[in-house]
Amino acid sequence: MRRPRRNGGHSADSRGLRRTSPADHVSRAPAAFPRADQLKDREIQIMRLVAKGLSNAEIGSELCLSESTVKTYVSRPLTTLELRDRVQIAVMAYESDW
Repeated sequence: MRRPRRNGGHSADSRGLRRTSPADHVSRAPAAFPRADQLKDREIQIMRLVAKGLSNAEIGSELCLSESTVKTYVSRPLTTLELRDRVQIAVMAYESDW
């Protein structure tokens, strides 16, 4: 188990900006969603950002992706997990402690 850093658990560059890696945003889905193991790491990463309330444009900006690519990454988990909308992604993330 890693110890939390004094600055909130994230390293910062000389400008004080947080540096994160894709691994910071990815965790595997719990057993409560049996088909969640079919999701790719990037899809889970994007689902976590959706759950934080980011728009497709904001997610694209943060991950250096186009908005249409983000839409694709959002639509596959909706279909795979039989979720209706982004709100259900947020609920799933909350219930799963993502």
